[in-house]
Amino acid sequence: MEFSSSIVPMKVKCVSERPGMPEQIREGNDYLIDRMSIWIDGDGVAYGVVYDMQYRRVGQLRLNHFMTTVMNA
Repeated sequence: MEFSSSIVPMKVKCVSERPGMPEQIREGNDYLIDRMSIWIDGDGVAYGVVYDMQYRRVGQLRLNHFMTTVMNA
């Protein structure tokens, strides 16, 4: 799925790779999370749809893999 103008991006940095799929996201790389896609499951774990910096969908991931950064205006 390519970029949709309906997403509300939040720039984040990956702080930990997924143990089972280390090639999916890379520690230290920047990504975008669609703020409108964020949800919390019954255990209090937050998820959101993640895109690479070219707005290509990476997947729906746990947000504990990321920290927020400031987007350049």
